[in-house]
Amino acid sequence: MEAESAERRELVPLDQPEVSDTSELEGITSAGYAESEAMGRRLQQKAVVRRTVDYTSPYLKLFQARLSSHSLQDATMAQPVLAESLEMLPPTAYLHMPASNFTTKFVIGNLNKAKSPINHVTWTPDGRRCMTGATSGEFTVWDGRTFNWESVLQAHEAPVRCMQYTHNEHIIISSDDNGRIKLWNGRKDNFLDPLHVISAHREPCRSISIAPTDRKFVSASDDSTIKVHDFVKGGVETTMMGHGGDVRWVDWHPRMGLIASGSKDALTKLWDPRSHGTCVVTLHGHKNGIMQVKWNPNNANWLLTASRDQTLKIYDLRTLRELGTYQGHSRDVTCCAWHPVHEELFVSGSYDGGINYWLASRPDPQAVVQGAHDKEVWSVAWHPVGHLLASGSADLCTKFWCRPRPGDIFQERLLDETDGLGLGFDFMGFRTGAGSVASAAAPSAAATAAGQPPTIPGLNLPGAVPGLRAASAMPLGSGVAGDRGAPQASSAASAHAAREGRGQKRPG
Repeated sequence: MEAESAERRELVPLDQPEVSDTSELEGITSAGYAESEAMGRRLQQKAVVRRTVDYTSPYLKLFQARLSSHSLQDATMAQPVLAESLEMLPPTAYLHMPASNFTTKFVIGNLNKAKSPINHVTWTPDGRRCMTGATSGEFTVWDGRTFNWESVLQAHEAPVRCMQYTHNEHIIISSDDNGRIKLWNGRKDNFLDPLHVISAHREPCRSISIAPTDRKFVSASDDSTIKVHDFVKGGVETTMMGHGGDVRWVDWHPRMGLIASGSKDALTKLWDPRSHGTCVVTLHGHKNGIMQVKWNPNNANWLLTASRDQTLKIYDLRTLRELGTYQGHSRDVTCCAWHPVHEELFVSGSYDGGINYWLASRPDPQAVVQGAHDKEVWSVAWHPVGHLLASGSADLCTKFWCRPRPGDIFQERLLDETDGLGLGFDFMGFRTGAGSVASAAAPSAAATAAGQPPTIPGLNLPGAVPGLRAASAMPLGSGVAGDRGAPQASSAASAHAAREGRGQKRPG
C-alpha cells in the first residue's frame, strides 16, 4: 500500500497542489469550470448577418442553360414568386429585357471611419472591389460581394474629385481640389502604391478620362481648361480652351480620338486631340450648367448629358442632333451612368437625393427611388457585370443597390397600400406588429355586413378571383320554403326546410 501511494505522489504534477480529500478536488474542478464558462459567455459575440450579393450562381445557371438553348433569347421568363430567385440569370441573359436590371432594391449603406461626403465611386475592372473617394482625401476600398470594409488610404491632401482605371487595369489615376493628379498601382501586388504626382491645374481638377489605347488621358478643371497628358512623354501634350466657365466633366470616346466636355456655361463641346485641341462642334441644348457627359460604351454613338436644369439629354454623334430629352427630377441632375450591358439603360442621381432609371426609348423615368440618400447624390457607378449599383452622396454614406428578386414588387405594393393601416414589415417582407397575414387576408366584419366583396391583399381589385363579386353579392339562402325575398338564417336551415317541404303533400 505504501508503494502504491508513493507512485501516486510521483504522478502528481509539480504545479498542482497535492489534495488528500476527493471532495476538495471536486470543488476546485467545479469552480474552475464555472469560471471558464462565465469567461466564455463574456467573450461570445452575437453573429452579425451581412447581406451578400454574389454573381457566381447566376452565371453557373446561365452556363447550364446554354447547353440546351440555341441563343440567349431562349432564356425563360422568371415568374413573380420568391422561389424564382434561385433561377435568376446575369444581365447578359436578359439583353431583350433591360427593365429586368433596374437595381431598385437596397442592399446596405456603409460609412467611412472618418465621416465625410463621398465625391466619387468606381469599381475595379474585375468587380471584386468598390473604391470611393471622399472629401477628406481618403480612398476607401469595399468588398464587392459582402460589402465589408477592406482598407483605407490617405491618398490626397484635398478632397478627391475623380478616380479612373486604365483599360489594362495596371494604373489608377485620381485628381483633387488642389489641381493635382496622382498615379497609383492598380495591380494586385502592391495595390495602391503611389507612382507619380502631376501638378496639372491651378484650380480643382474635376474629371479624368483615359484614351482607349491607354497611352494618353485628359483632365478638366475649374480653370476652364482641358489638358491632354501623355504617359510616354510624361507631360502635357495639348491644352484646349474654349469654355466660358468651369469644365465640370470630360469623357474620351471609347473607340475614336474624340473628347466630349460639359461646362458651367451650359455648352457641350467635342474636341479633336490630334489637331492641337480644335473644337469640332458645340452642342446647345441645356439652359443651365452641365454636370456630367458620358459616351455610351455599347454603341459609342450616343452622348448623355446631365444638367442643372433638371433634365438629361442624349445626342447622336452621327447626326449631331438631340435624340431625346428626359425630365423627371425635381432638383438639379448631378450625375449619370450608362449600363455596361444594356444599350439603352442609364441611371441618374439628383440634388434631391433621388435615383432614377431610364430607357432611351422612353421620355419618362421607368423606375424611381425617392429619398435614396438624405442629401445630394454626387456619383453613381455600375458593377462591371451590371447587377449592382453603387452610389455616393453628401450624406457621408456609400449605398449599394441590387436587382429586386421575383415577387418583391408585390410585397412593395402591399407595403404601400397598408402603410396607413399601421402594419409593419421586416426586411424580408413579412408583417410585424399588430398586422398579420391572416388578419389582412380575411375580410373585415364591416365589409361583410355591407355586402362588399372581399379583396386580395396587395391588389386593389375587389373580387379579383373571377366570379367572386357575383358569388358574394348573392344572398346566403334562396327562399325555398319561406318568402323568396327574405334570406334564410343559414344554409343548413334552408336545407332542412326543403326536406320538410318535400315530405308534405301538395294541396289539390
